[in-house]
Amino acid sequence: MTMPLWTALDADLSQFLDAFDEQRANDGADIALLFAPTFLALDPANAVALTPDVLAQVLPTRRRMFAEAGVGETRRLHAEQLRLDDPSSSRPCS
Repeated sequence: MTMPLWTALDADLSQFLDAFDEQRANDGADIALLFAPTFLALDPANAVALTPDVLAQVLPTRRRMFAEAGVGETRRLHAEQLRLDDPSSSRPCS
């Protein structure tokens, strides 16, 4: 059995992360525009579907919670991706 390898980001994923970083630097005013119509938020006890607007409203609260816990702001220094399936066998959702 061969293990999948980490590879450079696909162009669309790289563009998304660049746009996300740019929005964060601008206080995230338009960050909701980056997300799909439904975002699935998971924790050990719940799964909740959020709209981009709700997700954008939650992000500043999360930032404050981390700051109050003494966690500084994070920045992406590098990104790679790990394919979990064969992209040639994927088909778009309908």
